[in-house]
Amino acid sequence: MGLTGLIWLGLAWAQEAPEPVEPTPAEQGAPNEIVVWGDLAVERARQEVIADFASEGYTDIIQRDNYVLLRSPAAWKGEIRVYDDGWVDMRRQPVRFAAPKTPWAPAGSPGAWASCILYPFACVKTGGQLVSKRKLQAQKGRTLTVAEPSIDGYGDRVADRETERTVNDLPDQLEALWLRGEPIMGEAILETPADRRAALLEYWDSRTDTVWGDVVRNGVEAFIRAEVQSSMHPFSAEEIARFNDARQASRELTLVRETRD
Repeated sequence: MGLTGLIWLGLAWAQEAPEPVEPTPAEQGAPNEIVVWGDLAVERARQEVIADFASEGYTDIIQRDNYVLLRSPAAWKGEIRVYDDGWVDMRRQPVRFAAPKTPWAPAGSPGAWASCILYPFACVKTGGQLVSKRKLQAQKGRTLTVAEPSIDGYGDRVADRETERTVNDLPDQLEALWLRGEPIMGEAILETPADRRAALLEYWDSRTDTVWGDVVRNGVEAFIRAEVQSSMHPFSAEEIARFNDARQASRELTLVRETRD
């Protein structure tokens, strides 16, 4: 076996060798974890996205640390990454090494890999890099359009889960800020009531202008009404008015409870 053959065979195994399967917690003897409904909804939504892409030919599915990688057997069609945070990205496939089917061995078998020693360039897949930008963009538009509803749903479920986690932690964080000066954002202890009131307003204004951001804003307003306004250092009407004049959020901060007929 020549030196060139050894190099190509080594590259092939390094690129395509399957990753070891880690044992599950149950197999390790660990106790079963509690199922979190937010996580379950996210996973269900992610599987819908993956199914939509699989229907478009992206059937090679590989689990990575923080995303699922989907590839089409047609390298020019690119690859898709479905990230754990709800982001979906499509890009060119890299140069890949794969053992093709031969008359004497099926694709990916040891016999097929051995053929790479004799015909190394037959095992190098460069189509993902050679496809034109225009062709790839057209494929990207078609594919993402098909999956757009499920991608939107996946992003929404991730946002729901993160909002739920934020809201669950919010009462303790707000109490620590107001009573002990422990900031939600930043590190320096807030010594004075005025600094703590300013931090509450800053946190309220830093939330996104979405339904999820408004859930958190409502929680901050409820805390201010219940705890800050009944304390010895409440917000004044002028203080709230000045803040609303300078705020970045699309709606005003209000300390008046909504009443329903």
